Amino acid sequence: MEYLYGASVQGIQEFVFKTNKLKEIAGASQLVDNICTSEFRGFCKKQKHTVEEENIIISAAGNIKYLISNDVCENIVRSFPKHISNYAPGITVSQAVVKRTGDLKKDIDDLELKLKAQRNKAEMPVDIGFMGLERARRTGGVAYTFDKENKHIDRATDKKISMPEEDTLRLFKKFKKDIKAKDVAFY
Repeated sequence: MEYLYGASVQGIQEFVFKTNKLKEIAGASQLVDNICTSEFRGFCKKQKHTVEEENIIISAAGNIKYLISNDVCENIVRSFPKHISNYAPGITVSQAVVKRTGDLKKDIDDLELKLKAQRNKAEMPVDIGFMGLERARRTGGVAYTFDKENKHIDRATDKKISMPEEDTLRLFKKFKKDIKAKDVAFY
């Protein structure tokens, strides 16, 4: 039996623009882009499933819609949100599944309704801190490590600034094809 699986990243703007630092904004944008492309494919590969390109309906802009069989779908629904919360702390993924009826437009509409309902359900934050924990002053998150200026930063900020320059450059190339690394303000 074939199903239509959908995943949607919640709170993209809040995640991307949590601070006004260009490197963090670019890193956060790349994290969101990776979730829908390489990270989803890599996760499926760990589940011993190869993503078939012809079954991808959408895989961009914080949304994934994918035609999938029942056994693989169960594994993805069970484990993908936790995988993403470890990959990109501060991001929540809503998921929904509908059984294929043969009318793709109707299936997508049904999936969107289910995804909207899932977005309204409250998610427990992964990094909740107790009162006695140090906080990152810029974001208010639980302090995880120190930045170059020896100030506390949270896990999400650490992930954003540690995105490889190649990934960030790939993001910028979506807007300007012939851009060079020297033209991008990484720091």
